[in-house]
Amino acid sequence: MVYTLSPFIKYFGVLGLVPWAEEPSRQLAQKLYTFAIVLVHIFSYILAMSAPPKDLDLPVSQLVSDIVFTAHMVTMSVILLQAMFQYEEFSDFCMELKSLNLRFQCQVKVPANSLPRMRSLKLLFLGAVSILTLIPGIYIGIITNNFVGYFLYSIGSVLINRCQTVLLLINAELLTFHAELLCQQLQQILRCRQLRSTCILEGDCHRLSSIELLLSLKQVYTQLYGLYIRFNALYGWSMLFIFVVLFLDSTVNIYWTLLALTEAYSYVYIGISCASFTPQLVLIFALCSSGEFCKRQHELIGSQIRGVSCVLQVQKQPVHQGYNALVVEFSMQVEQDPLVINAEGFMDIDYGLLMSIFTAMVTYLIVLMQFGSF
Repeated sequence: MVYTLSPFIKYFGVLGLVPWAEEPSRQLAQKLYTFAIVLVHIFSYILAMSAPPKDLDLPVSQLVSDIVFTAHMVTMSVILLQAMFQYEEFSDFCMELKSLNLRFQCQVKVPANSLPRMRSLKLLFLGAVSILTLIPGIYIGIITNNFVGYFLYSIGSVLINRCQTVLLLINAELLTFHAELLCQQLQQILRCRQLRSTCILEGDCHRLSSIELLLSLKQVYTQLYGLYIRFNALYGWSMLFIFVVLFLDSTVNIYWTLLALTEAYSYVYIGISCASFTPQLVLIFALCSSGEFCKRQHELIGSQIRGVSCVLQVQKQPVHQGYNALVVEFSMQVEQDPLVINAEGFMDIDYGLLMSIFTAMVTYLIVLMQFGSF
């Protein structure tokens, strides 16, 4: 399983986001466990909506609170139900990723046992921030008896949505890590071809010039492209709903912070709102950054293989029969099969989406403040 590549993933089974076992009998037990989580949250949603909070005096605040609470519940239900019915697809994705990792180690001769330390620490930091920032709201709600809005009712769904976001980031980092390794190998091949007239084709340079290595890298790209397709199919709807709920929740909590600063609400809202929208903005940025990095790695892979083709045409040196044809085929494959993180065709995850989110956030904040002033 992919747990050997990233040991963080197995802990998400507690929330029902990944299968904790491969045996069908134990997976059935986890499906029942996951479905029970959904039912408990639906019951808490019905209970909360039947007795709406009394501390939201402004009609606009009550309305947006209902919308955000509903969005969290719907997103949580979609995530868990999709995970529950896609255990086999998740296992296939894990095995394919493990196979790609072994191909790097055996055929390409590149160590790729696990993520680099800095990337692992970044993911650990994001996971810790996503969980620990819930503590201020729990403290205010339980210890001080200030039951602000639907916060305590939605705490479970917020936790699941944030953890699913971290899970998306882990898998996206694993994919981009292997794309980066492929790009580095192609860069070495290009450098070797550029220095071919001055270097002696021995040792590593001889390996880099071989058609066997180029064929292995082409197979790696084919397998990597298939993994991106699996990833988008496995998490497409989750990404779509997560971006919607992160956008809504961040916008509304910034709105409540502004109202608290104008003394329309108690200071309690400042602590809970800041602890809510800050980690969510960080998660939005991290997701878009991961998608942008993936997009740039694809562009670099394309530029490297086109560079090899240009060098071969300029130098006109004898190469292995079929090497030129393989380079051209590889270049066409990269052009036709892009490595892109996509949310069910609705949007590509990159910095362009990030700027669209921030622009829409400012627009809706202005609208909320104008309606809230009446």
